[in-house]
Amino acid sequence: MAAEASSGELRDDDTTTWVRGLDYVRGWTEARDAAEELNSAFQELGLTREDVWATAHTDGGGGGLVRLKGTPAGIRLAAQALRHNAA
Repeated sequence: MAAEASSGELRDDDTTTWVRGLDYVRGWTEARDAAEELNSAFQELGLTREDVWATAHTDGGGGGLVRLKGTPAGIRLAAQALRHNAA
């Protein structure tokens, strides 16, 4: 999620407060598996890691998160492929 820095610039707000005793590994592992599955589907659609890719993360409570990253053109190609395959 983008947040506005004090200078007025947008920055990627990727900060998480880690809580001692929470199992972050389980959430991250689940997110990694899901990200790998999504990346495999992107490859089957002809997209490369230079276009779009999914990465594993965790939230502040230890739950898994999958984030989608890519170039603007790559994200548009992924959206187009999803729309085409959804029809």
